[in-house]
Amino acid sequence: MGALQGLLLSFMMAFGKRGNLQANRILSLLIGAFSVNILIMEVLRNAYLLYPHLLGSNFPLYYLFGPLLWWYSRQLTNSSFVWRRELLHLIPFVVGCMALMPLYWQSASDKVALYEAMNQDGLPTFLVVGWMLECMHLAIYATLSIQQLRKYQLQIRSRFSNIDRINLNWLKKVITANLVIWVTYELILINYLLGFRLDLLGLSGYVLGYLSSFFIYIIGYMSIKQPEIFLGSPSLTIDGEHVKTKYYRSGLTPQKASEYQEALIQFMEEESPHLNPDLTLQDLSEALSIPANHLSQVINEKFECNFFDYINGYRIKESKEWMADSARNQATMLQIAFESGFKSKSTFNAAFKKHQGQTPSQFKKQQNTLRSA
Repeated sequence: MGALQGLLLSFMMAFGKRGNLQANRILSLLIGAFSVNILIMEVLRNAYLLYPHLLGSNFPLYYLFGPLLWWYSRQLTNSSFVWRRELLHLIPFVVGCMALMPLYWQSASDKVALYEAMNQDGLPTFLVVGWMLECMHLAIYATLSIQQLRKYQLQIRSRFSNIDRINLNWLKKVITANLVIWVTYELILINYLLGFRLDLLGLSGYVLGYLSSFFIYIIGYMSIKQPEIFLGSPSLTIDGEHVKTKYYRSGLTPQKASEYQEALIQFMEEESPHLNPDLTLQDLSEALSIPANHLSQVINEKFECNFFDYINGYRIKESKEWMADSARNQATMLQIAFESGFKSKSTFNAAFKKHQGQTPSQFKKQQNTLRSA
């Protein structure tokens, strides 16, 4: 059922006409590869006598999962890359196919005999080692994808004051879960090579199948719960540089930086732009007539924080004034969050606790206690 769900989802995403088409098609290939792998595993487990030529046909697929996950992460984070160069990531897949050619050329009877021998005696050592290399390959790409997302999340904090819809936390969790799956599978294979708990290898096939199906259902669930994932993120045009750079050759002098700092403080206090939940660095740059890169540098160096935390600091200040005001004491936390410039209560709670070291409810209770004392 998981495989069939995956094939349907893969088909829908491949031929969809909305959103980030290239990212969706890469994800379509990834889900399709997972689904085909599950189907082959199930057919071999239950009907290998009818389809013996499927034996080993899914092994090279494991060298596709990593690159596809990596490409998908890079597409969602708007990282530009040259496809000719990226196709080099498919070399392990091609090598894997070539290495298994002697197996593929065997007759149906020989393949049946080999499969029955493996079921009885276990996998040959060379196949286990090859499987371990595939798992290591996947773990490396999952790690690279997580690092790419971390860099992206730092970058958006330097340009956006609200990142709920673009932080890709869901993808980070999915990749982390995949990393755990492949590391666990690697440990099972190492355990098998060392001769301990040989029955774990047979059990691991079921575990991998169920976990792969779970991955497919999670993607399907996310497509319903958070459809903007598949409709495409806003155009961020983020380059590949780290947020906290040293602003090499920025041309901003200390005197000019101080002037920009004073202008920024005055504008924030008088105009309260933080009340706009969709405020961006570019918006503030245009309002102050300050180059965006110089404004970012001023915020990073003069206030020792990124744009996201800087704006949220003003929003937290606004919310504290609301909670300290007895005339507005009946306002709900959700109302306070919206009036302060936040777009959700969860973001408000997280930002408030980060800045104040306590939740908004705790702060409000503290203010009520002080007023009644």
